Amino acid sequence: MVTVNVDGIGAYPVSSVQRMAATLDEVLLSRPHILSMQEVTLPMYAEIQRRLVNWRVHKKQEQAEDYFNVTATNWPGGKAGRSS
Repeated sequence: MVTVNVDGIGAYPVSSVQRMAATLDEVLLSRPHILSMQEVTLPMYAEIQRRLVNWRVHKKQEQAEDYFNVTATNWPGGKAGRSS
């Protein structure tokens, strides 16, 4: 399991999508089965979905803020159950 605060709303010299791509490049090297990401924005979420096609990616349907938490699972040998 890997957890990362991706700070989607901070000011950085590169876009949040570029940072999300670089974060995923680094994190996926460890071949985790569960990723938990905090402070994800909608553009970052789109990059997560694009990159983790064979993963189950979850977020709350509606959120009050411009950022939210995302959990992605790639459990070997079958599908993981739902949790909250």
